[in-house]
Amino acid sequence: LPGFAPDNFFDAAINFIQQDQDDEQPFFVYLSTYVPHSPHTLPNQEWPKKYESTLTKPEAYFFASIERVDQRIGLLRQTLEDEGLAENTLVIFMTDNGGTGGVNYFNAGMRGRKGSVYEGGHRVPLFLHWPAGKLSHGTDVEDLTAHFDILPTLIDLCNLQAPRQVDFDGRSFKKQLFQPTLQLPERTLFVETQRTFIPNKWENTAAMTKQWRLIDNSELYDIKNDPGQSRNVLSDH
Repeated sequence: LPGFAPDNFFDAAINFIQQDQDDEQPFFVYLSTYVPHSPHTLPNQEWPKKYESTLTKPEAYFFASIERVDQRIGLLRQTLEDEGLAENTLVIFMTDNGGTGGVNYFNAGMRGRKGSVYEGGHRVPLFLHWPAGKLSHGTDVEDLTAHFDILPTLIDLCNLQAPRQVDFDGRSFKKQLFQPTLQLPERTLFVETQRTFIPNKWENTAAMTKQWRLIDNSELYDIKNDPGQSRNVLSDH
C-alpha cells in the first residue's frame, strides 16, 4: 500500500476491528510497528520540527516517531470505544528491547541501552488494560517477568484450554494482575546478546533474580537497592 508504513499497519488493524462481522466472536490483533526504530523516515517534515530546536535531526525524528505512534494508539483505542469493545478487550502495550535514540535524555535511571545486558538493554514496559477483567489497574507488578510469560498468562486469563500439554518456558502471572504484591516462587532468568555461532559462556550475559543481576560473571548488582547498577558488589558475595 502507498503511504507511511506504520500508519498503514494501524489502519489495517482499525479496519479489521470495524469490519468484524460477529461482535460475539473473540478476535486477536498483533500490531508491531518498526518506529521508533531506525530508519527514522517520516512522510511529513513538519512532525519533527518542534524537536529540532533542542535535538539533533536523528533524535528529533526519533521523538516525532514516538509521538506518531502515540497518536495512532489513541485512534485505535477510540475505535474500540466507538465499536463498543473497549470494556471487554484486553489491550497490551510493550516495546522492543532496550532504549536507542532517547536514552541520553531519559532512560528511567537504567544503565545501558539496546544491545547491552544491563537493565537499559532489556528491561521494557508492559501495560495491560482490561476494564471488564477487573484487573488491579494503576498498580505495578514488581516481580521478575519475561516475554515468554505472556502466552501462558493469556491462556490463563482467558480461561482457554490448550489443544495439547505444553511445557512452557514461561509461567502465568495472572494472579499478580489481581494481587500485585503476590510473590511467585523464586527463579533465575537469563538474557544474552552474543549473536555468534561460537558462544562464550559468560560473554554479554546477564543472570537475573528478584534481587540480583550477575553480568558477564564479573559484576554483581543488588537491583533492589541499586537499580542504576552503579555499585559492583561481587567481591562482597
